[in-house]
Amino acid sequence: MKHLSARSAVWLGYIVAILFTAEVVKLLIVHAEWLGSKKDPIQSITTIVSSGLVVLGALFAYFRFFHGRTFARRLDIQLDVKVIKTTPVAFLHAIDLDIKNIGSVPIWNPTVVLRIQQHGQSVGEPEEIDDWQDPFPIDRGSVIDTQESQQFYVWRRIPEETWAVTYWVKVSTSRGEAWTRAITIANTPDHTSSKAPAEG
Repeated sequence: MKHLSARSAVWLGYIVAILFTAEVVKLLIVHAEWLGSKKDPIQSITTIVSSGLVVLGALFAYFRFFHGRTFARRLDIQLDVKVIKTTPVAFLHAIDLDIKNIGSVPIWNPTVVLRIQQHGQSVGEPEEIDDWQDPFPIDRGSVIDTQESQQFYVWRRIPEETWAVTYWVKVSTSRGEAWTRAITIANTPDHTSSKAPAEG
């Protein structure tokens, strides 16, 4: 489903505000005159209540179907792991992570953490990585703007005796929002992990 742009959302907000104002004026002026001229007050009250319900329905529809979708924060996390044969006792796992903002609002102050869990006869505690390799240091900034992406890269040596490895990525913000992506790959050379959207 195609998301509305921020500019479209603003115009929709203006339209809703205009409709709301028009209904309020109608309630305060037109129906006020009706109350004085109508013989049956029940009919006038019914008309006022129905108009109010129309206004409330329009506001509910805007916040439920437009506002929520337009300003929803969405990330697409692509996690790719390649297994490369290096020495007889270990393999090199090259981990590429691409995070793209596919929503219509910026993602502020994202924190990216990668957890690595090995599977085999002798494995230790999961390892967490939050300091990514950056051969050409740049200022990433504190925001991922709409339709922009950030790339992260790191590598680890995994013993040949390990059967498989699970990689779990968590992207979170200071607002408490979080997106995750997890894959498990076999510890075999020339293996390339599959890619899929994030969860969140």
